Amino acid sequence: MKAPNDIPLPHGLQEDHLKSKWYDRHASPLSVIVLGLLLVLGLSGWLGHAGLEARTTEGEAASMRVEMPAVIRTGDFFEMLVHVHARQPVERLELEIAPSLWQNITVNGMVPTPEKESGEDSNFTFQFGPLKPGQDALIKISAQINPRLFGHVEGEIRLKDAGRPLAAMHRSMKVLF
Repeated sequence: MKAPNDIPLPHGLQEDHLKSKWYDRHASPLSVIVLGLLLVLGLSGWLGHAGLEARTTEGEAASMRVEMPAVIRTGDFFEMLVHVHARQPVERLELEIAPSLWQNITVNGMVPTPEKESGEDSNFTFQFGPLKPGQDALIKISAQINPRLFGHVEGEIRLKDAGRPLAAMHRSMKVLF
């Protein structure tokens, strides 16, 4: 077999290989379909960070609502919002977060800034000022998932008044690639 210019073909090639086929100059329909499905899947939020999921717990002296992603991708930035409503006077509001919930997560900032922060009793504790009955407090925590984190993080979030329990809830986040 010879190439069009009478040049011998390399071993393994035949004349049929030189003939163009209907799909030679077009993208494969399969690759376009797969790419389209991936785009739709990503835009749908099914792969993480579809928004904040809110959960509420009621205590006798206060209620707490925590908004945070339930599913997120590794490397993403996110917000965690903690809404507190005092039913009774709160002398010193404390937010306590289990380290297991923030494992391999970098906390970039917290608004308002806590009056005192500690890592005592194997928990992260943030102390804020007093609350009057009927008064609300909003705590915003900005964080980022570290790139090596993949899987599942979970832990307790507790609300306290100078060490006295007010409300608690268990939260978890699924971390995808």
